[in-house]
Amino acid sequence: MNIEQGTSKDEAERRALVRISLLGEASSWLTAPLELRETLQRVTRLMVPALADACVVQLLGRGLASAPEHTRPQLEELVVAHVDGAVERRIRALTPDWGAWLHRTHGAREVVRTGQLQLVSNLASEPDDESEPSLMRELAASVYIALPLHARGQLIGVLSFVHCTSTRAAFDAQLLSELAQRASGAIDNARLYEEAQRAIAVRDDLLAVVSHDLQSPVNAIGMTVKSLLKDPALTADASVLRSLALIERTS
Repeated sequence: MNIEQGTSKDEAERRALVRISLLGEASSWLTAPLELRETLQRVTRLMVPALADACVVQLLGRGLASAPEHTRPQLEELVVAHVDGAVERRIRALTPDWGAWLHRTHGAREVVRTGQLQLVSNLASEPDDESEPSLMRELAASVYIALPLHARGQLIGVLSFVHCTSTRAAFDAQLLSELAQRASGAIDNARLYEEAQRAIAVRDDLLAVVSHDLQSPVNAIGMTVKSLLKDPALTADASVLRSLALIERTS
C-alpha cells in the first residue's frame, strides 16, 4: 500500500481513503464489548483481504514474554484468516511447531525474543530446509511480516501478515504498526473483560456453595427460635424476648 512514483492521483486518493477506513474501523474495536475470540476474528477479518492474503494473530500466555530465553513460549490463542478458505483450514490444522510460528527464523518466535518487527521481503530467495516443513513454501508466499502486540508495557502476542501474490502492493509498515497498536488495545480490553467475567463467576459459585451450606443450620436456628418464642416462661422476660426476636430476624 505504499504509493510508488508514477501512481495516479486517483489511486493515491483511493489508498488514502482505504487507510482512513481501516484505521477508523480498528479504532471502534476499543469501545466494542466483544469476547476475546470475537475480537481476534475481527482483527484478522479486517486485514484480509484489504492488506494481505493471510493474517494470523497469536497470543502469549501470561508472563511468558519475560520468561527465560531457553523457555519456549506457549500460545493461548491462534486465529487465522486467509483469502482461500481451504488454505485457512489447512493452517488451523497444522501442529503448533509447524504452523503456530509461521516462519522458522523470522516469525513470531523472533518477535517474542526481540520485541521487534520482522520482515522477509523476498521469501522466494530463501534457501529450502527439507528437514523442517515450510509453511511459507506451501502457501507460495512472497512476503512475510510479523509485528509485536504490546499492551500496558508487556508483549501479549504477535500479528503476522503474508502476501501470496506478486500483484499486491508493498506493505505499508506505518499503517500496519498503527493497526497493531489498535489491535493490542482491543485484545487487552477483551482479556480484561474475560478476567472480570471469570471473577464474577467464581464469586457467584462461592456464594452458591456458602448459601447451600448455611441453609440447613440457619433453618434449624429459625425453627428452634420459633419454638422458644412459644414458651411463656421465656417470653415473660423482656430481655430474653428481645434476644430471641433478634435471633429470629437475623436467621
